[in-house]
Amino acid sequence: LFKNDIVFEDAAHTAQIAAYNEAEREQYKESRMAYWDAQGVIDAAVIEGTEKGLQQGLQQGLQQGLQQGLQQGLQQGLQQGMEIGKAEGLQEGEKQAKLTIAKNCKAMGMVMANIIALTGLSEEEIANVM
Repeated sequence: LFKNDIVFEDAAHTAQIAAYNEAEREQYKESRMAYWDAQGVIDAAVIEGTEKGLQQGLQQGLQQGLQQGLQQGLQQGLQQGMEIGKAEGLQEGEKQAKLTIAKNCKAMGMVMANIIALTGLSEEEIANVM
């Protein structure tokens, strides 16, 4: 009826210990002290192991995070650099094409106002072509 009740189990255990003679009680006391000493050593080892594991895990996580961050930053930087370079290259190519057109138009005797309207270049830019 009371087999699974911890209160009655504790009471039965206490009654059993009370029935011990002096030598048995001393032996029981020493065995309990040895048990708690061992348990203390185990608990300390678990705590120390957990702390060391946490420190190692944090260090490894930090190193991995830093490495991944550097790789992502490098990739993003390269991508942005390529996009900027491509855009600048296109702009420079368009500018060169306009200058070539202006030079050819000037060589054909086209009026300056028409060259400006056709290319979008300034009169100074067109004058520097020749």
